[in-house]
Amino acid sequence: MRLIYCSFQVVSRGQLVAVGKQNSTTFSLTPENSWAPKACIIVYYIEDDGEIINDVLRIPVQLVFKNKVRFADFPNGGVSVVLHGTPVAIWNLCGVDIGISRNASSNVFFKQHDYIIEFFDYATILKPSLNFTATVKVTRSDGHQLTPEERSNHVVITVTQRNYTEKLYWSRWDRTDQEVGTVQVTNHTVPQNGIFKIEFRILDDCSELQLKASFLDSVDSIAVHGMFKSPSKTYIQLKTRDENIKVGSPFELVVSGNKQLKELSYMVVSRGQLVAVGKQNSTTFSLTPENSWAPKACIIVYYIEDDGEIINDVLRIPVQLVFKNKVRFAVMMFKRKLAISEI
Repeated sequence: MRLIYCSFQVVSRGQLVAVGKQNSTTFSLTPENSWAPKACIIVYYIEDDGEIINDVLRIPVQLVFKNKVRFADFPNGGVSVVLHGTPVAIWNLCGVDIGISRNASSNVFFKQHDYIIEFFDYATILKPSLNFTATVKVTRSDGHQLTPEERSNHVVITVTQRNYTEKLYWSRWDRTDQEVGTVQVTNHTVPQNGIFKIEFRILDDCSELQLKASFLDSVDSIAVHGMFKSPSKTYIQLKTRDENIKVGSPFELVVSGNKQLKELSYMVVSRGQLVAVGKQNSTTFSLTPENSWAPKACIIVYYIEDDGEIINDVLRIPVQLVFKNKVRFAVMMFKRKLAISEI
């Protein structure tokens, strides 16, 4: 069978990080940082009758760190710290009196603040008019649990949404702050475990998102520049309300979109294998995981427009195995009468 063209999708950490089409059965891809530490490459071909033929390849992707932290020598044998990025220290110590030199390297960690703020479980691709969700985690840098007094302070979330044309995008670093964009500020209480979720709507004309969290003297921020490319400006988003997903127990999926959806298709990939496929006419439906889904499953839901455009979203979920059978060890105590000859 001759392939006219094939399409591919690259999924990493539950996010769609690359899409494209190829007219050749042999082609090259260049991994980006968003692919690490593992990437799932899905290549598919759509027949004239709508049948989808696909294969999945899972590859490990290594990050490459180029920057280092250097300790520069003083003339008298002391050291000074020059920070350039990654926490790797390389130093040379020389005793002035005895003239002995030693080279060594080690991992070092610098404590800048008393609290650490982290963002995770957020999309790296913007879908205008749909909701953006993220999880925020606040911890103490010394590893201890947050005290009630500390948790009485709010985490201030500042959301900035901007719309850049291609010309403004490449010159944005030279602009002044006169183009601030749309700013939204909200306060959030800190639960006992320090973890909470935020959700807000992406504006229709947003092409860049900046998210900043402040807690006491600590600040952290992220930026999302990628945009889902859709000629028809149609977007879908996949979510689940269930947190503990187990084999054999149905869980609910909710698909939201900015247009009415006729028929949805889905694929479930686990450990590099396609373990489930199907179609749904409802934007809310349930799936029942099987043993082949564990320990993690990647659910891809897609919608095919009348002109052939494919709109999709990806959700990665942990799946817990459930062991129903048990191995029982019985200890049997036997009493035996001893013969006179054995005494």
